[in-house]
Amino acid sequence: MNHFQTLKKPVYFEGIGIHTGKFSKIKISPSDISNDDINFIINNKKISLSFENIVDTKLCTTLGNDFVKVSTVEHLLSVLFSLFITNVDIYIIKGNEIPALDGSSKIFIEEICKAGLKKTALKPKIINIKNTFIFKINNSIYKISPSNKFEIICSIKTEKSNYLNKQKYKFVFSPSNYIREIAAAKTFCFLQDIKEILSSGKGLGGNLENVIIINGDEVLNPEIMTYKNECVRHKILDFLGDISFMRVYFKGKFELINPNHYANFKFCEYLLKEEVVYGG
Repeated sequence: MNHFQTLKKPVYFEGIGIHTGKFSKIKISPSDISNDDINFIINNKKISLSFENIVDTKLCTTLGNDFVKVSTVEHLLSVLFSLFITNVDIYIIKGNEIPALDGSSKIFIEEICKAGLKKTALKPKIINIKNTFIFKINNSIYKISPSNKFEIICSIKTEKSNYLNKQKYKFVFSPSNYIREIAAAKTFCFLQDIKEILSSGKGLGGNLENVIIINGDEVLNPEIMTYKNECVRHKILDFLGDISFMRVYFKGKFELINPNHYANFKFCEYLLKEEVVYGG
């Protein structure tokens, strides 16, 4: 798209937070001031979309400052980034987490499109990847190389499941492709990890309707799935939400193995430092 969009009118979402297990309600509203900002507002305190405000990346992306915090922002940000939506304020009316809804981005998109979008005068910045390089951290690998389009190829490598090891997906970025290929991909976890997740105080709102549960090579609730390779598509969904903090778009090929929130942000930091590898 040549221009950013914003909402024609406010839209509301409510439901249980997937990690807090508590009721959450938010309002997304077009900002009164024309700019390319996305802000979270809690108790009249603003949290801007910047790397400095990321306070936790374990199992989700959490933003905060000295006064307030909001968790699990990645699914909503993935939608805003992929639909070129900016100039909005996200009011946290109840709770301190974005509602989980069905564990994907589908409902966010449906309601935002119902509210309507309008073009702004703001234009997105596009970065052309000029060189090939590889970034590795823990068991995550990110390879980036030149391309005339923004494409993401994602795969998962784990000793826990051959089912996941077989999943690989190539996504060519565009709003329509995102709506069709990525938005409905639900989050997932391993059955064997649930006890540890709950004991850490997270996953309290997860259930068989909003989380795909994997036990080895078996999916325990396949009836909630939209795609055969849904888990790797959800990894792309999360990645798009996390790289939205860079506030830029790309022409380049991104090959991801085992991306996660922590690694995604370390990769973004590396990209920002390695300015020699790209040009506007």
